[in-house]
This record gives sequence, C-alpha cells and structure tokens, in this order.
Amino acid sequence: MKKIIIPFVLCLVGSVFMACNNKSIKVTSTPSNNSNTTQTKGGDNQPPEGVEQEVNLEGYVQFAKGDNLEAAIVRAKAEKKPIFLDFYADWCAPCKVLEESVFRDEDVAEYMNKNVINVRINIEKGQGASLKEQMYVRVLPTLLFLDPNGDEIARKEALPLIEEFKKMMKTAVWKVKNPSGQP
Repeated sequence: MKKIIIPFVLCLVGSVFMACNNKSIKVTSTPSNNSNTTQTKGGDNQPPEGVEQEVNLEGYVQFAKGDNLEAAIVRAKAEKKPIFLDFYADWCAPCKVLEESVFRDEDVAEYMNKNVINVRINIEKGQGASLKEQMYVRVLPTLLFLDPNGDEIARKEALPLIEEFKKMMKTAVWKVKNPSGQP
C-alpha cells in the first residue's frame, strides 16, 4: 500500500506546484498589452516622477516597478506610508511559496496595496546585490518593513505564516501613522 501512496502524493504535490508556477507567469513585472495588467499614471495620488506603481490582477499584492529604494523612500514620504521590501531570488523555492500564498491572500493584498509601498528586490539583478548588503540580507526570503525615512521597523527572515505576516504589516502601518507610540 505504501508503494502506491508515495508516488501518488508526489504526483499530486508536483501538479499543485506546477499549477502555482503557471499562475506566476501571468503576473509579470513588465507592462504588457494584457487587459489584466495595467499601469497607473495620473490621479490625485500620483507617485513622484520616475516612480510608477504596477497594478496587477485584483487580489494580489501590487509591487512598484524596479528596485530603486531611493525612489520608494520619496514616494513613501509623499504618501506617508511604510515601505515593504521583499528580497528574493528566482531559484528560491520558499520565495515562490510566499508569492503564491501570502502575497495572493485577498486580505493581505487589499491591506498592503492600500497602506504600503511594496517593492520586490531580486538579489541577483539590478540594485539587488548592493541592497542585499546594505540591508544585511543573509536568508531568503527576507521581508523588511521600513518607515518613510528608510529606517527598519520590522524584519522576517524565512517564510512567514499568513497570520504572522498580517500582524507584521498592520504593526508597520500603525508605527508609521503613530510615530509617538500613542494611540
């Protein structure tokens, strides 16, 4: 009986993982002509010049284009919001799980998109390697919340549970909105 169950479970897990990977292909960091992915430019809450917000499918955390921390700080100061940095690499399996679970949780996505400047940083591309060193990233994924000045509020190294992440994000927003610590 064990000889049959183990291959079945492995097949099932492999199928789920492949399905998750197919979903991640639909949401990219580059704009496309796909009607599900658009770019905002305009409106009263327009980000500062050179900082564009990518809008993905509803229900997913929306990440700013690029890995420019300075631009994120300018935007965070203008909007009075914390900055969320997700340090990842393409080969990082826990990073993919984080993307497919936590970042696609509807409650997380709604709260983060409304209250936080979200930035994904690939440690192997662009400014990622230097930001990895600057922010003392030693484990992937590493999740950081910064205040609008770029000072660290919270850090999580490794994959968080959804409830743990929700607590982190709400605490970070509260700290930025209440810098004196008073309710």
